[in-house]
Amino acid sequence: MRRGFAFDAEIPAFSKFDRKNYFYPDMPKDYQISQFDMPLTQGGVVHYWLPDGTKKSCRLTRIHLEEDTVSRPRGFGRRPIAGSSYSLVDFNRAGVPLMECVGEPDIRSADEAVGYLEALKRTFVELGVSDVKMEEGSLRCDANVSVRLFGAPEYGTKAEIKNMNSSAAFTMRSRARSTGKSPSSRARPRDPRDARLG
Repeated sequence: MRRGFAFDAEIPAFSKFDRKNYFYPDMPKDYQISQFDMPLTQGGVVHYWLPDGTKKSCRLTRIHLEEDTVSRPRGFGRRPIAGSSYSLVDFNRAGVPLMECVGEPDIRSADEAVGYLEALKRTFVELGVSDVKMEEGSLRCDANVSVRLFGAPEYGTKAEIKNMNSSAAFTMRSRARSTGKSPSSRARPRDPRDARLG
C-alpha cells in the first residue's frame, strides 16, 4: 500500500484474490493466485526525468499481488534456445509473493522507458519495500513495444519482451525491437519474446 500512496494511487476499501487456471510449465500446480478485477491499488502516476532534465510522467493502471512463477533458464552459457534440446526448471521462487505495477501506454522511447524504470527503483528503495536488485530477480520488467514509423498515423502490432533484468538490457532490447525489427509498416502478429532468448 505504501507504493500506492507514493504514486498517488487510489487505495480501494476492498481487494480480493482470484484463482487463474492455466497449464504451463512455469506453475507446477496448474493455477496461479492473482488479483483480477479488484487489485491492491488503482490509478496513480509515476513522474520521472530524462537525461536532459525533461520531466515526464506515466500513468499507472494498477498495482496488484500475485504468485511468482518458476524460473526457466535455457541451456548453458550463451547457447540460444534454437540450439537447445531441453529446458531447465528452477522451482525456488514458485509461489513467492510478487507485486506487479502495470503502466499505461504513455512511454514513447527507450530513454523514457529507462527513466520510468529508474524512478520506480528509486521509490522502492526509499520506501524500503525492495532492494531492486534486477540481476538477482527481485525486480524484473516486461515491456510491450509497438512501433510507429515516422509519419505513420498508427502504431504497429505490439511485441512483448519479457523477463528483462537490467536497465542496459531494457534499453538495448527496446531500441532493437523499435527500430531494426520493423522494416515496413506491414501488420505483424503479436510477438511475445523472452529477454533471455533474444
